Amino acid sequence: MSKRKSNTAPANQHRPNNLQFNSVEYDEHEYFVNGSIIPSIDFTDCEHSDSDASNIYEDDDNSKFDSSEIMDNCDSNFTVQSHNNVYDSYTSSQKKLEDNHKYEWIKGEYSHNNTLSNELFLSKNNVSAILKSTPTELFEYYFSLELKSYIVKCSKLNDYDITVTDLEIFIGIIIFTMYNKRLSQKDYWSLDPCLRSELVASAMSRNKFYDIKSKIKFHELQDQNNNNRIYRVRKFVNIFRQNLMRFGIFETALSIDEMMVKFFGRSVLKQFIRGNPIRFGIKLWALCSASGYLFDFEIYCRKSSNKDDKLSNCALGSHVVINLLQVVINTVHLRNRDRLHIYFDNLFTSPDLLVHLNKYGLHATGTVRENRVAIKNTMRKV
Repeated sequence: MSKRKSNTAPANQHRPNNLQFNSVEYDEHEYFVNGSIIPSIDFTDCEHSDSDASNIYEDDDNSKFDSSEIMDNCDSNFTVQSHNNVYDSYTSSQKKLEDNHKYEWIKGEYSHNNTLSNELFLSKNNVSAILKSTPTELFEYYFSLELKSYIVKCSKLNDYDITVTDLEIFIGIIIFTMYNKRLSQKDYWSLDPCLRSELVASAMSRNKFYDIKSKIKFHELQDQNNNNRIYRVRKFVNIFRQNLMRFGIFETALSIDEMMVKFFGRSVLKQFIRGNPIRFGIKLWALCSASGYLFDFEIYCRKSSNKDDKLSNCALGSHVVINLLQVVINTVHLRNRDRLHIYFDNLFTSPDLLVHLNKYGLHATGTVRENRVAIKNTMRKV
């Protein structure tokens, strides 16, 4: 057990300002569980192996791979369990991921090797496409035509007619007003030349802007589900999450943490966290890279009301980590999972979770509060 004082996991050091993650200071310790370590994989005799494994993905289109198919073609003395098989074995009353595992603490200081450094994996085609793209084209990688068409469709089904062009102008005004601020939103259309923004006023009238703002919709009528608190944005969010994975998992150091989206309106989802930089807002669980790229996220809806969710009785932190890592488990080659390392703080860390992730070939480092461990070891100063 090695002691350190930290606000976030190591992979969270370089987050961009727009993500606005929480930061809560605790005395924490790194700890390591002596679980059943998966042996290194030799893919030299596998049908799917290749001489150049520098990229997590085999093709430039970042196609998904079935880990069970890879294992069927390998002569190996162990099996990495697929998530679906493990999930099917859960019971509705299960409170741990690994009920029968015996946890053993490693005494002394753990020495990391050089493989924990963050590496970037992007194909040459993707790098070339990104460098040639304009800022607008980069934005539309994520706020895609599919997403905009879905909003137009939902608004029309809810008796409000809007075109894609009007929606793009509306979004552009919102982005512009995020950094070119006025005391009141109406001031952008003011007759006072000191307040007026000709760029906004000439793009769209004030009445039309407020009309769109009050009547735009993000769900279809048949999506109503009283058991799902975010049904009004669920499909919209899912399309955006797919866009986030446009380039796949392209960094090896990943971080899971909570983040707050500033919000002062009225909603059952609004959270208040005293002492945070953003005290009022909607809380999200996020999977990010060490450089701050958002790979996946989930809106926090408080206690799960989904009776089909077999993980609802497990620890909240374990539940969040397992759900967010599905994009990793479903898209990353089995032979390349050993290169990845997941970081999270004491909210998520437990021996049960670390042993469970080990079954997928995923390495993880977490922190734990000082008063929750029986064995403490002081880290040597280098």
